[in-house]
Amino acid sequence: PEHIFIFGLRTEEVAAMRAAGSYRPAEVARSHPEVAQAVEALRSDWLTGGDPSLFAPIYDALMVHGDRYFVLADLPAYAAAHAQAVQRYADRHGWARSALVNIARAGFFSSDRTILEYARGIWGIA
Repeated sequence: PEHIFIFGLRTEEVAAMRAAGSYRPAEVARSHPEVAQAVEALRSDWLTGGDPSLFAPIYDALMVHGDRYFVLADLPAYAAAHAQAVQRYADRHGWARSALVNIARAGFFSSDRTILEYARGIWGIA
């Protein structure tokens, strides 16, 4: 756990919120100023060089159509994990150790294994 940064809602939490219909992206934005600022940046020309409509589909997906993937729900936790990563990166030896531990433990997550599991379990082709 000390070598990875896990953040956000767990699968069960998302499922429960989805089943209860209790997720409200606008409430997340209201209660987290950094989320509100990010969402409002999508409606401004700050990121687009003069075309505030460029990110309108993303804004609409998040704020109008209910944020199907719970992006805003995870944004504060992502920001906190990012801050932790920045702090860890400042410790060159600690960062290098974490990187090496992650490389050494990555074998299970090989793309070959993953594709084979999808081929067998999801697509039924292997």
